[in-house]
Amino acid sequence: MASTVFSTGTVITAPWLNDVNNVVYNNLPTNGVVWKSGAGSPEGVVTAPIGSLYSNTTGSTSTTLYVKTSGTGNTGWTAK
Repeated sequence: MASTVFSTGTVITAPWLNDVNNVVYNNLPTNGVVWKSGAGSPEGVVTAPIGSLYSNTTGSTSTTLYVKTSGTGNTGWTAK
């Protein structure tokens, strides 16, 4: 569980984030679907099950959101 501290001093605890600010949906089926983020494409880099999401923090049109649509391991990501 991660916490965010704003400049106003307000602290918000987010149970849906892990310690590296990746969204983890613990109430979904046990397939381990996650929402991760990072710089660049996840293809060949990020391992996740089908149905997972990835936000590219350096993306532009059609390369900001990726969905894991096929495969196992770190391949099968589709830009949306």
